[in-house]
Amino acid sequence: MIISHKNKFTVLRVPKTGSTSLEASVRFCGAVHENDICSETEDAFLPIQNIPETAKEQCRKHALILDIIEKKTKNNLEFSEQEKALKKWKRKWIIFMEHNTLDDWFEVPYFSKLNLISKEQVLEYKHYGFMRDPIKRYLSSFVFHQGCASMFKKQNRPITIESFQEFTLKELKKHRNILFRPQKDYFYFEGKQIAEPLLFDNWAFEASRMIKEIGFNPLSVYPRFKEKGGFPNKTRNIKPSVEEWVDSCAKIKDYLQEHFFEDIEFYQRYKK
Repeated sequence: MIISHKNKFTVLRVPKTGSTSLEASVRFCGAVHENDICSETEDAFLPIQNIPETAKEQCRKHALILDIIEKKTKNNLEFSEQEKALKKWKRKWIIFMEHNTLDDWFEVPYFSKLNLISKEQVLEYKHYGFMRDPIKRYLSSFVFHQGCASMFKKQNRPITIESFQEFTLKELKKHRNILFRPQKDYFYFEGKQIAEPLLFDNWAFEASRMIKEIGFNPLSVYPRFKEKGGFPNKTRNIKPSVEEWVDSCAKIKDYLQEHFFEDIEFYQRYKK
């Protein structure tokens, strides 16, 4: 995530659309001033810039408390006052600063207190982010999610068409992971569309177009982080296709068409 007050633009990192590569590319081409605001881009060894480390720690604590609430709910245990307050909070998605939407900077209490951007600035600035075919993005998100759970949570999360179908029908609708957050959220602010998406299918061209638009020279070669899912040992040879994993099962296809209806409709408006 980048908020450039110097050049009046933001980069919104939509998960599983090459967003790490986009932020790194914008920073590599010199479009970020020392007073601008950037999230950490670990793969490119680019540090957090002008955001208190406490904000990142708040994200971790928030995710941990949500896990505790979920376990207590399953086991019929009592909640603390803090847990009760969060349980009443209607927000679905786990907070993850690098992948915030514009609304998140105002709706999440400990982000709004940072005053990193005003509503007037949001309406004045240009905003950029990539959008991907929603079903292909979901497939990529599923593979990444399973690989992450296997690596970091030491869970046995297989990546097969059978596990994909089970996850889709039993877990997708209730999942809070931002991997499954609608892409449309990133291009709207207070219920109104504020940005036109860059298209993932033509990534390098669109990234160059964006960098030119903000007044800088595009890169001759773009970095591509997490191209293999980020977990090469687990996911290197797993490349599920829509045809095989979705279209081959009418129940799954219909379910995903309904679940991602708004994203699909939004994507179709810009697909070339």
